[in-house]
Order: sequence, then structure tokens, then C-alpha cells
Amino acid sequence: MFSCTLTVKARIIAGITLAILVMGGGATALSVYSMRTTAEATFQQASTQALRIFSQHISSLLEDADNCLESLSKDPDFLNGQNVFPRLPVQTEFRLRHDDLSPEARKALKPLLTQLSSRPAVSEIYATFSNGAYIATLPDDTLPAGMDMRRRDWYTSRFSSSEAAGLSDSYVSLTNNQIVVSATHQLRDANNSLIGVIGLDLPLDRLTSLVAQMNSGKTGGFVLFDGSHRILSAPRYPDMEQKILGEDVKDDDWEALHDIPDGNVKTELRGVPVLATALT
Repeated sequence: MFSCTLTVKARIIAGITLAILVMGGGATALSVYSMRTTAEATFQQASTQALRIFSQHISSLLEDADNCLESLSKDPDFLNGQNVFPRLPVQTEFRLRHDDLSPEARKALKPLLTQLSSRPAVSEIYATFSNGAYIATLPDDTLPAGMDMRRRDWYTSRFSSSEAAGLSDSYVSLTNNQIVVSATHQLRDANNSLIGVIGLDLPLDRLTSLVAQMNSGKTGGFVLFDGSHRILSAPRYPDMEQKILGEDVKDDDWEALHDIPDGNVKTELRGVPVLATALT
């Protein structure tokens, strides 16, 4: 099982309850205070439930990715790929086409294609062995001269890790320009010797689409961050989406929103008092 969780943080932001504070005093104020208290309690309950459902969706996604990589890491046909897949690096630009693979290599590739075909949430599966052998589920890909996958972060970080499996922060994929999270798993032979790393990409557009569809009232909205302070989705603040806090934009209110602990917190966003419910 993965030793870590997907590094995204969901935040629900709502200005509806605190906006009631602008109303007048006297008996009206007591009525308004009661309305505000009830509204806050309702928001807290509904938002917490929504975030738990969202968290369950993420957990299900990760469990499926873990099962996929665990299964492939034990597949003898695939593991034989270290002997038959193309080896990198090469001195010239290299075109990796499934149609050009040897029959033995296509047989070793088949388990990856089978797993990919049943997992719409996965965009690509790829693997590199310690001898340089490399394969990916993209049917036709061109790699630059000198490319060595054993030097890529997804390979080096997992190969040198004490944990067999894990997840990366989000990043922009070079293959399709999608924002993805990589799940990786060590590969071992029959003698338990470390022989490579297999990985898969989980595009985050499915999560951001889910966030956009989630309802949180007239003045509320869901915000999704990742562990690198990237704002993955903020339907009510589209100008902030895909921005990395502290790099692309410097905003104390958004930084504070990102850093709030799990639970319900009163804060501000762009100078407006808001009530936020957070779940990591």
C-alpha cells in the first residue's frame, strides 16, 4: 500500500454566513445572530460531509492505482521486459513505437495495456529498469537523443526510497501538458533485488471537474490545492486557477487559506470575511 496520501487539500469557502453581520442592532440583531449561528452550523455540517465524500473519492482513486502497480510489479511477463524492451540512452533521437517492438517485447507490454484499458482515470503507465530498458503505454513517442529515464525524478526518488510505493506532487506532464500526479512502485526480481521502477500518471482534471460540480451555496465555493501550493481548482476565482502561491502570485489571504488546519475556521479572502471548512 502507498505510504502517503495524495497531496491535495480541499477547502470550502463561504461568505454567506459572515455577511449577515452587516445588519442592524436591537431585536433585529438578535434575530440576525440566531440566523447567522444556524447558517454557520448548517454550512459546517454540509461542507464537512461534502469534503468527506470528496476524500473517499480520492482514497478510492489511490487504492486503485496502488492495486494496479502492485499487480504489475509481480507480473512475470512484464518483468521479463527488462530483457526485451528498448534500452536507453541512445545517441540519436529515438522513436518508440509499439508496432516496431519485437514479439517478446509486445508480450511483456501487454499487461500494462490491459491494466490501462480498464482504468480511465490513468493516462499513462511506464517503466524503467536498472539496465536502461524502458517502455510506456503511449503507442508512438519520440524521445530526444541521450534521454535516460533512470535520471528522471520519478525513477530516482522511488529507486532510492525505503518505501516500495508512493506519490509525487502534481506537475505538468511533458507528454500531454496535463497536470498529473505520478504513482510509482519499485520492481524486484525473484531474489528480491531492486531492478527498476514502474509508474502511472493520474491527471487531476477529473478531480478539478468534480470540484467545479460540487454545490456550496450562492456565495460559497470549493478550492483545491496540492502540496506544492498550486491552486488546482477554484471555480469562483478562475483567475487564481493553476497559480502557485508564492511563485505565480503572492497573496497573504490565499496563503492563510492554504495553511488553515482541518476543521472550520473564520478567515478572510480578498478582504472579505469568510467561513472555511478544510480537509486534507
